[in-house]
Amino acid sequence: MMLAVTTKFSIAKRKYDINPDNNRLIRRQLRVSFTFRKTSSQKCRCPFIEYCDWDRNGVMKIPQNDEHGKRIEDNYVATVC
Repeated sequence: MMLAVTTKFSIAKRKYDINPDNNRLIRRQLRVSFTFRKTSSQKCRCPFIEYCDWDRNGVMKIPQNDEHGKRIEDNYVATVC
């Protein structure tokens, strides 16, 4: 069984939440986030070879250096908020 969930979200970095019953502040507890991604056993044919991490007969675009990798992460991971 494959499960795919594609939602962009983040958990805000706050110390308090508002109790909806009485509108009082309550200290934020531990929060856990789960991310589900679709897995496939077939070859990827997406048009984004420069960002896709699927090995296409040895043709794989990987970051050229640490700075390039950081830029990719900033553009496609950090901005999901």
